[in-house]
Amino acid sequence: MKGLSFVFQRIEHLPQDIFPAFAPMLLGVYHPKYFLVTTPSYTFNARFTPPDSPKSARKGYPDPTGRTDRIFRHHDHKFEWTKDEFITWCKETAIEWGYDVEYTSIGRALETDPWGRDDELEGATSVAVFRRRDDTGNETREQRGRTIIQSLTPSGTSHEPLALYIHEADPAAKSPRPLDEIANFVKSKMEEYREVFMRLEELWFEPDIATMCGGWLEFLVRAVEHSDFLKLKRDVDGVQKRQRSMWNVELIGGVPYNPWEAEVNTSVDFIPMDWIPGEGPHDTGDDSDPDESTGAEGDVSANTSDNEADDSDSDAATRRWKGKAAWTSLVDTGSDGHTQSGWTSSGTDWGNYKGTEFEWSDVPQSAKSSATGWDGDESGDTTS
Repeated sequence: MKGLSFVFQRIEHLPQDIFPAFAPMLLGVYHPKYFLVTTPSYTFNARFTPPDSPKSARKGYPDPTGRTDRIFRHHDHKFEWTKDEFITWCKETAIEWGYDVEYTSIGRALETDPWGRDDELEGATSVAVFRRRDDTGNETREQRGRTIIQSLTPSGTSHEPLALYIHEADPAAKSPRPLDEIANFVKSKMEEYREVFMRLEELWFEPDIATMCGGWLEFLVRAVEHSDFLKLKRDVDGVQKRQRSMWNVELIGGVPYNPWEAEVNTSVDFIPMDWIPGEGPHDTGDDSDPDESTGAEGDVSANTSDNEADDSDSDAATRRWKGKAAWTSLVDTGSDGHTQSGWTSSGTDWGNYKGTEFEWSDVPQSAKSSATGWDGDESGDTTS
């Protein structure tokens, strides 16, 4: 917000010779319309010990200036005001520089004080909001503030810089590229990442994109809005968002990245045409040991016990696959001697083959149902 200044938990760190310039600089020279300041409340510190405890029982840091015998919360604090001291400073400062002021406290304890001091001690941090009045000219405030600051003679030696860093502006600063060029680059980035949606903020943090926009986020927004293949979405779940960090950019027609894509298609549609069931490298007589899990490559572990026979047993492969579903050759001994090939499960054929006819009497119920789920279970009931 224009004309708004914040000072959070800072004034208590100002040395004694610097603090007198605080109000003249901020409320005089700068004179913002609104000024918000916070500082730790020494009054609240009483919550850290019982009311009848000696001062030595309170843990913390003694006043480094020696002006008081108070125990502070931080070793670098030059003072910690009580709530009454804070209110007094706020009133006097507001009158001197032509401001109205309101004060409160924040940071209430979650636990109830055993001695009932919650209302008395209030919050851990004192807060004041200054609002500039219009009955005093800003030029008058500024001139008076500068006069006071010039009259101050801070003590101590002058500071010498340890290092000097000069950050030159990028040559592309304030020289954005054409909108269509920016849009095409955004498209290429989203395709590179295989993303259909990206947050506007994520795209902006791409150094190349920010450079092409000349350092102006507005040009990125305009490039997306004027593009035929990009769409700017200012809403989240149908709710319009004012913060640009919540906006998303959609790549129209983009294909989302699927992290579960397999490099090799294992669908039955891709079974080799020359494969003969029971023969060749796909047979259970393969050199690979199905007893062992092959890890993350998608192969199935047989999970066999140590009591099973080893590969030297002629029936080992058969026993290893016992109870598993496999593609095999089903030979019907019917009158016409017709041979059928198909899936078997647990050593039982899916149905009875009689000649060229197929009976469903022994087919699992899940295979008959059109409502069968991905795992073959039948969902006869619907749940909400």
